[in-house]
Amino acid sequence: MKVHSRIFAIPIFLLAMIVTIYQALQPIYAFGPQNIALTDTAELTATNTYALITEYSLPNEDSHPSSITSGPDGNIWFTEILGEDPFSPYQIGKITVDGTVTEFAIPMDGSNSRSIVAGTDDALWFVESELNKVAQISQSGVITEFVIPTADSRPLSITAGPDDNLWFTEYNAHQIGRVTTTGTFTEYMLPADIRLPTIITVGPDGKLWFTAGCDEDGHQIGQITTGGVISKFSIAADCSVWTVGSIVSGPDGNLWIVEQNYWSAPSNNIIRMGTDGTYTRFNASGARDITVGPQGNLWFTDDPGNQIGRITTTGIITTISVPTANSRPLNITTGPDNNIWFTEFDGNKIGKLTLPVLDEKLFIPTIIRD
Repeated sequence: MKVHSRIFAIPIFLLAMIVTIYQALQPIYAFGPQNIALTDTAELTATNTYALITEYSLPNEDSHPSSITSGPDGNIWFTEILGEDPFSPYQIGKITVDGTVTEFAIPMDGSNSRSIVAGTDDALWFVESELNKVAQISQSGVITEFVIPTADSRPLSITAGPDDNLWFTEYNAHQIGRVTTTGTFTEYMLPADIRLPTIITVGPDGKLWFTAGCDEDGHQIGQITTGGVISKFSIAADCSVWTVGSIVSGPDGNLWIVEQNYWSAPSNNIIRMGTDGTYTRFNASGARDITVGPQGNLWFTDDPGNQIGRITTTGIITTISVPTANSRPLNITTGPDNNIWFTEFDGNKIGKLTLPVLDEKLFIPTIIRD
């Protein structure tokens, strides 16, 4: 027995130290499975990579951050609406990777600035849907606006193209627009079987891909080359129930698309679609926006579920609760620090999900920190 007591003396001592340290940290960190919602529990049990969620409050308690992107200056940039009224003032926000926030006012109220992206000119570009403009903001906050030639075109989404130009959707005009970094526009009218273009991205094939409306064939997915050649792909769906929104080029050479249910958001799907038009659906609760993250995975916001989700290229989903209740995580991006950043529309915060890389697995106790 003496031998056994010596053997266990050190582990018991170490266990006591661990318990003491854990109790001391309780006011700062909140660990535990009550903050974890997993659709794939096996993913949790055999892992040791650590996820940390940090939230940064914005200066204005009614800022309602929406679109978000990684900037060319090593910061995160996002759009804001100051109030509930769509005619409220809008701002462009910038947050450093350590949480310092700077905000820049957009010249005219009610601009409905809802999409922002880094351009190839070391500036940020965004659309002003209600003002029918595409705008550029320099890293120092100088805003230059360009009026779209087609009146009331309602631009919704913008992306940096492989040709060093900016490409955007014109929802009302049923067009895809291209603008150079000096403000020269070219517009491409879509064929009659592609209507209401919404979100646009660069595909794995170097072409522009966008989500659009719905018809008897289902969801309309459009493709346009930098020379203006347009093709249509369809995803079978009941148009009275489903719509498609966010689209991104995945690390596996496929397009990844969020499919939203009009009547039951927790029934949303994520669709993996090849450039040949073949596709697979994965149920993804209340998925809203999607981006490519580290380790060859994709990450998405779950607005009604108040969660951030990860989906592997084989469709395995893990979700993480956002610390602030009812914060409405909307849009998501990967930052220059290789962390996942997202906007909390009702929480008036910017969230950061840190993933120290220990292996290819994921262990997720949520850590809460203001």
